[in-house]
Amino acid sequence: MLTILDHAEFAARADLASAVHRDRAAQFVRRHRWPLDLTGEGAEIDGFDAPGTEYLVAERAGRHLASLRLRRAAAGSMAEAAFPAIWRRHGTALSGMSEVTRLCSAPGLGGAACREAIAELLIGLCRHGRRSGQERLFGIVYPGVARAIARDGWQAERLDSFETGGRETWLCRWDCTAEADWRLQECAARLAERAASARQDRRAA
Repeated sequence: MLTILDHAEFAARADLASAVHRDRAAQFVRRHRWPLDLTGEGAEIDGFDAPGTEYLVAERAGRHLASLRLRRAAAGSMAEAAFPAIWRRHGTALSGMSEVTRLCSAPGLGGAACREAIAELLIGLCRHGRRSGQERLFGIVYPGVARAIARDGWQAERLDSFETGGRETWLCRWDCTAEADWRLQECAARLAERAASARQDRRAA
C-alpha cells in the first residue's frame, strides 16, 4: 500500500516515521557513508523534515518498505543548500519544480521485494505529481539510481554531472506524464508476473 502524508501526518505516524528515519540512516550513513547527523536513537533527520515536505511511503501492515520525500523547491531545496554551484547553474529552472530526496528502501528486503516496493513508490509519485500540480520533478542521484528508475519505466533527463566524494553524481529531471505512468505500470506488471512465477516454481519444487 502506498501512503502519502504531509509533514504533520507523517510525524503523527510515529512508528512508521521512526522506521523511515532509521532505514534512511542504514542506507545513507552506514551503506553510502554520507556524513549525515543522526539522533541518539540512530535516526537520520534533517532540516527538510519540516512543514512543506510530503512523504510517499510504500508499506505493508505498517512496515516501511520504501519511501521518498517530495518538496516544492520554492519552499526550500536541498540542492540549493548542499550544492550551491549546481544551484547557481540551474536554480532559475529548478525553482519552479519539486525536489525528490531520500529515496530509500528498507534494509533486508530481497531483490524482488525491493523492486516491487520501488515500482509501487514510483507509480504513486508519478500520479501524485500529476494530481497535485507537481509534474516536473528533479533530484540529485547517483547514475545507478537514475538507471534503475529508467529500468522501471521512467526515463530521466540528465541536466548536469559532477562529483561528490569522488563519485559521479547526476542532477536529473523527471516529468510526471501519462506516458511515464503507463510505462511504470507495464514494468510493474512484468515484475509481478515474474514474482508470481517464482513463487509457483518454489511451491512445485
